[in-house]
Amino acid sequence: MGDGKGLDGNVGIGTTGALTDKLEVVGNTDISGNLCLSGNCINSWSQINSSSPGGAYAGDLVNAEHTGADCTSTAGIPIPFSGTDYVCKFTGSSCPSGWTQYLSWSTTYPKKCIGSTDNNNCPGSTCVTEVHTFSNNGNSETCIYYDAQHEEECYLWNSNTCTPTTEEIGCY
Repeated sequence: MGDGKGLDGNVGIGTTGALTDKLEVVGNTDISGNLCLSGNCINSWSQINSSSPGGAYAGDLVNAEHTGADCTSTAGIPIPFSGTDYVCKFTGSSCPSGWTQYLSWSTTYPKKCIGSTDNNNCPGSTCVTEVHTFSNNGNSETCIYYDAQHEEECYLWNSNTCTPTTEEIGCY
């Protein structure tokens, strides 16, 4: 076999019986098909229950322009952020048509930026951005990198700003 899959096409992780077995993923995970937990399977964010067992939040979101029901029907998840205030979390870097980003609510993923190498093989500098989980943080995790230039020797010039990738956005 050698492909890590069982005869049924499923991948077994933590099947030794130990209670501490787990799968940790750093970065993006793309799932084609269903995501199942203890036999409960979903294939859309709208099927995730973000408030309590029995149904997702359906009331007004912050600013009362949309509801939690509008959010889930647009493939988002209503997320509480302070007391009874909710924002709709969507995957991607922009809100769907008719929705507006609420403050700077987002989730970012690290981005590596490399400055250009000149024709004398002088290398530019490299930086990797920091990240944040879903919060009102914006893209404050920028870093600076430089292109290379050669005259009598290599040096760095022309600073550039590297901005992390936005993976999720909070909208109303």
